[in-house]
Amino acid sequence: MDSVLVEFRIHRDFRFDIHDLPTFERVVQAAFSQRRKMIRNALASPGGFTPEVAERSLEESGIVPTRRAEEVAIKEFVRLANLIYKESKIV
Repeated sequence: MDSVLVEFRIHRDFRFDIHDLPTFERVVQAAFSQRRKMIRNALASPGGFTPEVAERSLEESGIVPTRRAEEVAIKEFVRLANLIYKESKIV
């Protein structure tokens, strides 16, 4: 049997520039809310965002809309959430 030692370090500051934490949480929740869905459809599902906002934000962030949530990196989710937050402040 092998052993492994794991050390967790808690960062006091965010490692990413998240403009609005509730928007980021909402994006991640919507993306992972339905298994095996493309991110475009998951974001535009009930409780998510409008299809127009989802499509436009994905395109602007450079995320291919047919990817699944588990294929998207944290920094991509941050960029997507920041774009959606920016758009929501304009409206």
